[in-house]
Amino acid sequence: MNLLEYVRRRLPDANALLAALGVAPYRDLEASQLDARFPAFRRDLSRRANELARLDDRLELYREAHDLMERLRADGLATHRYELRNSFLSSDEVNLAILRALQTPMSQEELASSVLRCSTQAVSERASALQDGWRLGDMLVRIAPRYGGRLESTVHPVLLPLNLTEVYVLLGILGRAARGGEQLDPHSVIARDLAQKVYFQLSDYARGRIDQRLEEQGALPDHGTPPANCVEVDRSAASGPLASLLRSREWAFLEKTGESVEVTVGEKNGEPTTYRGTLCPRERPEPHIPAGDVRNPANFFTLRREDGSFVALHWGDVTDVRRASGEQP
Repeated sequence: MNLLEYVRRRLPDANALLAALGVAPYRDLEASQLDARFPAFRRDLSRRANELARLDDRLELYREAHDLMERLRADGLATHRYELRNSFLSSDEVNLAILRALQTPMSQEELASSVLRCSTQAVSERASALQDGWRLGDMLVRIAPRYGGRLESTVHPVLLPLNLTEVYVLLGILGRAARGGEQLDPHSVIARDLAQKVYFQLSDYARGRIDQRLEEQGALPDHGTPPANCVEVDRSAASGPLASLLRSREWAFLEKTGESVEVTVGEKNGEPTTYRGTLCPRERPEPHIPAGDVRNPANFFTLRREDGSFVALHWGDVTDVRRASGEQP
């Protein structure tokens, strides 16, 4: 049987592989002949994979090539295997694939069979290494410890190969966002942390080229202390700037999810007041700021209360934002 026809019948959804095999000599090859050209097949797959920009596409091509060789072996038409350790995927790509996949908690067995097409032993070794910490450039990335036999990661790695002009513009934007808000504004705190993470990865040469211009804007990041690698750190165990960052992440998370929250505001005269509702970034705060309050509207946020009305609160007055009682995490 022709190889392309074999793939269409045995792996009907293998579109990435069909595209890779739709050239000479594979389009005229018999399925039984692929095993004899396996070394060349591996090299051609690598060339094809290098034309694919997205990791998800490269990973899909690898899985389809792996499945093809396993089908051919099951049908007695091949002896070779296309395995992860000898594939075109680099070790860093595999780690990135694991981090992305574990944004949905899954067991080692699921990760091995559905995502990586490898042994559970190989997954276990990589998971242990990722729990200890994986160096991605100047950043240290960790996944959460196993819980109930399942693995999970909240890390979303974003790689940006920027030229220095793009870095300068990005740091300027983050710097303005960081200095434009109140100390407790989670957007400002997170922008400051992101700016530090970008700046920390620059060479001394690059810093020297842009430091003065960033300082003129008030956008030069704090570079005395390396940024915290705290994606999986427990807030209760943190203090100082790290505790502020983790608190800000929790508050921003509640805004992102649209969950019902309780916002406590400290009053100058009297007891603190607690408002219940949802953080509403779409609603501009200006119409809801109390008359006579002349503070910068940019430092207010809007809460939609349970009765449908809106209230504008100032980040400088906030003492806590938490999931509303009775809400499930």
